[in-house]
Amino acid sequence: EPRCEVAGVIQVIGAVFFTMLRIIEQQHSAEQAIELATRVFTLLLCGFGLREDEAVRIVSDSARDLIKGW
Repeated sequence: EPRCEVAGVIQVIGAVFFTMLRIIEQQHSAEQAIELATRVFTLLLCGFGLREDEAVRIVSDSARDLIKGW
């Protein structure tokens, strides 16, 4: 249903926004930031029904790229 797709996108945007805000406000090191982002985004994907191992595989590279840049 289109409404559910929009809700999912809003949830992801919110999770990314508040995770990045916490990283900036608390001045985490790059490794701390990657660890936090990995934990939060893994939980988010598991909430959408992915298995934890699959979510970790997807998130680990993405979190590192997001924090350290491309």
